[in-house]
Amino acid sequence: MKKFWEVLLNSVVYRAVSLVVQFAMVSAIFGLITNWKVVVACNLVCFIWYVAYHMLVIKVRRRTKIQSKMYTSIRNRRIKLYLSHAIRGSHGDSPPCDIQMSNCEIAKQAANLIKGRFPNLDMYVPANAEAFVYQTYSRGLLTDTQILDIDCHILSGCDGVIAYDFDTSKGVEVEVKYAIDHGIPVFRFKEINQESINGIGDFIRSIGTPLNIQ
Repeated sequence: MKKFWEVLLNSVVYRAVSLVVQFAMVSAIFGLITNWKVVVACNLVCFIWYVAYHMLVIKVRRRTKIQSKMYTSIRNRRIKLYLSHAIRGSHGDSPPCDIQMSNCEIAKQAANLIKGRFPNLDMYVPANAEAFVYQTYSRGLLTDTQILDIDCHILSGCDGVIAYDFDTSKGVEVEVKYAIDHGIPVFRFKEINQESINGIGDFIRSIGTPLNIQ
């Protein structure tokens, strides 16, 4: 509203000055009595056009500015992905600790490679907390169900899930199903190579955030 009144005031002042000048010119050349209606009508049309045009310009600039801010906000936003991966995998319910740590190391290496290619990406990797989880599980402080519930809760705060299927995993299937059921985008891959990196890049862009690729 402030812009409207500013435009209106500017137009009134401009038209008032212009009207005085035109009256003076018309009076001197043609005579005021026979031409004043034409002068007033022309100024009225110009006044309406001036106000309408400048209000349209202000509206377009405001919309452009808002869209620019939204794009900048989206472009600068750091999205977060959840890396779903096997820990015990196909080795049964109670594999040796070194098997679980080996699987976690595979996941960490993949995560480091992915983050190296997409510097603006935040990623939650369960393998980074596996030492703590393993200790609590082995001492009976947490069950499989409780661990997966916690993982799914963390997953719910992410923009998408990338599932690294280097081994079969019941946990991965639970997490992927949870993501799908809650409308969270999912991308699955079996090997960490150029094809899967390109696929992850396309997946990230489909979420709506452009990232720099190194």
